[in-house]
Amino acid sequence: MKNLFPPLLITILLGCANNDLSKPFDCTTTTLTVTLESKQDVSTCVASDGSISISASNGQAPYSYSINGGDFNSNPVFTNLATGTYTLTVKDANGCEATLLPSPSITSPGSTLSLSAVTGSDTNCLTDNGSISVTASGGTPPYTYKLNNGLFENLADFANLASGSYTIIAKDSQGCTFSLNTSVGRGDTGISWSAEVQTIINTNCAVSGCHNGNQAPNLSTLAGVQNNKESVKSRTSAKTMPPGNRTPLTNDQIKKIACWVDDGAKNN
Repeated sequence: MKNLFPPLLITILLGCANNDLSKPFDCTTTTLTVTLESKQDVSTCVASDGSISISASNGQAPYSYSINGGDFNSNPVFTNLATGTYTLTVKDANGCEATLLPSPSITSPGSTLSLSAVTGSDTNCLTDNGSISVTASGGTPPYTYKLNNGLFENLADFANLASGSYTIIAKDSQGCTFSLNTSVGRGDTGISWSAEVQTIINTNCAVSGCHNGNQAPNLSTLAGVQNNKESVKSRTSAKTMPPGNRTPLTNDQIKKIACWVDDGAKNN
């Protein structure tokens, strides 16, 4: 009997279309540069009338700009800033990023308050164990602290944090504040290929008729998964792998695959 469906259509119907293997621009070769153009300090320690202006060059226009890990936008001027140290980042059309160093600080003519931080990396996959410990100095003690949009409290240590950017604000007894943007790093989570990820892939993704050697990419081997690790992470995170006609992965399984890939897709 003649096959009424061409091989490609059969593949699409099975939910196993080939991955897009196109490679992004290699940002390790970029010469993107960010420059401080101007800085305006606040008028008083309780004011938020500071500003910072930056510019970008030597990358691929158009550029976008971010402060303290926030959303990127086209405006290189940041206003209504309180006292503190700020992280300014530029991104170009290739997706490459550059951060202004040293990080500029908005200061007050009437306060010596400052803030420093020590961070601990997040090394857990299914839960978070990153940390930030802050120390205020100058100004007029006692101090209170807040993390991001939280409330001010006496606590100077913040635990159970995911990797990412955070803003800590210290306030002294006179109401003067100082903000510090810092990052919790991502540590190796120790998720194992042989003990955890291999079973997930072999049971759910590299199955009969789909990615098991008869349909590209071949995910039935460690090398095959390593060669396609970013696609596997992306598709499992988007819940398009395995396809909708098969049992979906649990959230913990998706996290384990992502952690293993982010750890370097090691043979462990």
